[in-house]
Amino acid sequence: MSIRLTLLQSIAKTIETYRAGEIQKPTAEHVDRWVSQFTPANQVAILQEFNGVIQKSFYNRERIISELQDLISTAALAGNDPAAYWRTVNFLNIQQHGESQRVLLELMNEQLLSMFGYGVQQCGLPGGDCIYLDDIAFTGDRAGSDISAWIRNWAPQQCKLHVIFLVRHTSCYYMENTRIPQAINQSGKAINVIHWYGLQIENRREYRNNSGVYWPVDVPEEVLEMYPANARFAHVPRTPPGNGPFFSSEASRQLLESEFSLAGVRIRGDSAAPKEILKPLGYGNFGLGFGSTFATYRNCPNTAPLAIWWGNGDARGPFKWYPLLPRKT
Repeated sequence: MSIRLTLLQSIAKTIETYRAGEIQKPTAEHVDRWVSQFTPANQVAILQEFNGVIQKSFYNRERIISELQDLISTAALAGNDPAAYWRTVNFLNIQQHGESQRVLLELMNEQLLSMFGYGVQQCGLPGGDCIYLDDIAFTGDRAGSDISAWIRNWAPQQCKLHVIFLVRHTSCYYMENTRIPQAINQSGKAINVIHWYGLQIENRREYRNNSGVYWPVDVPEEVLEMYPANARFAHVPRTPPGNGPFFSSEASRQLLESEFSLAGVRIRGDSAAPKEILKPLGYGNFGLGFGSTFATYRNCPNTAPLAIWWGNGDARGPFKWYPLLPRKT
């Protein structure tokens, strides 16, 4: 079996549950069609590096369930009697956009029923802790909006609020340190907020050399023409070597970043009137885009490189790019 075929099969296996029941199950042929759009001489190297990245950053249902089981048993949160603690908590289902919180609460419901014999609907007491639970936070903007509205309109006058993400990025600092405290101060309520996360990914500009997102060192000329160095919110390159947690080497990381950047420029070029926030490395106001490495079995975020999710799967019309993880919008 060739190295290429082995890698194609490995990536297909990792993402095999992606949007199960909504789209066709990913196969080696599907992955091959996707990678064939990149520079021919680099395709095997792209597969080699991306195979490692996606194995570390793709959250399938089983992985999320395992994270929830660990959370339920965390003594720092639930104490020495988690069965008693979780029965008292008030789960918030306040997400205004998207379905990730609702789905995560459904999974939490399954785990509580299995472990303790009661579900989310049987939880909650006056004076019990409040729980805001979600899977991945990127900028924290949506969570900050949801939580701020809850604080103003529905939160009790006094409570403890746990904001819990399975994964979050350090760009959530504004949500944590400014937006939520401001909402509390303006409400006049006594709310003690504690932030929890299973994994935190660095993506602040001042710490970009050690970031865990796609953050190019060198910008290809074709990309620089579209995003010149003197542009507003211009890309500030990393200085190698970095120690991002998902990449096998600096050289392999740079290859992915370069190829994804070039592909993103092509994708934008095929779009009639792309929004300014639509960047080659994903939605974002700064640089070349957010550059997220993460996806879940439910969906791929628009903060990931366009080369991963852009298109509707048939590569026709305005969607000339064939996506690996076609996004549900």
